[in-house]
Amino acid sequence: QAAAMPLTTVTAYESLYDRLLLSEKDKGKTLLIINSAGGVGSVASQLAKNLGLKVIGTASRTETEAFSLQHGADIVLNHTKDLLPQLEAHGYKNGVEYILVNYDPYPYWDTIISAAKAQGKICLIVDSSGLVDIRQLKDKSLTLVSEMMATKIKYETEDKIRYHEIFEDVTRMFEAGILKSTLTKTMSPINAENLKEAHRLLEEKKVIGKIVLSGF
Repeated sequence: QAAAMPLTTVTAYESLYDRLLLSEKDKGKTLLIINSAGGVGSVASQLAKNLGLKVIGTASRTETEAFSLQHGADIVLNHTKDLLPQLEAHGYKNGVEYILVNYDPYPYWDTIISAAKAQGKICLIVDSSGLVDIRQLKDKSLTLVSEMMATKIKYETEDKIRYHEIFEDVTRMFEAGILKSTLTKTMSPINAENLKEAHRLLEEKKVIGKIVLSGF
């Protein structure tokens, strides 16, 4: 369970706390998480829920919808269909304050801009497969931020001690039951055959939660 969590948890934590600057002050506001059943999304849902935010996730299958709901989402939309009328049907015609995009933003760009409230914040953790028009951000004075977990290490930033602080905090959360592991599949032993199979499953883009390889 521990092996499943560091990368996704740090990414989710930095996205919410350090990029979107969420805290207890945002209790009652809404966070839309595109792809909420993946590793990062299912941790971010729990973190946001703990801060008192309303969490809207997106998924495409019955099992991923259920997984999202089990990990903090209040509502789960179907991201194979237009998200805007679904948001409107749930009472969010005027949009949401925060959006975390755990998927290629390119096909969702216009939807993201429309779904964000004026002066809202958008965080991307996946590279865009195409060019997007950032001029659309201006009319609503939207903030666009990006999250890359290894930035502090790669660039030797002065605040790299932040990783230690994050791990201390999330360890406390796991031990207190505020966060729960998103491990869904363990494969053993660690060998070429299981490594290939794990990659095959990931390439299908249908994995829920995290896969862990264990033991030699």
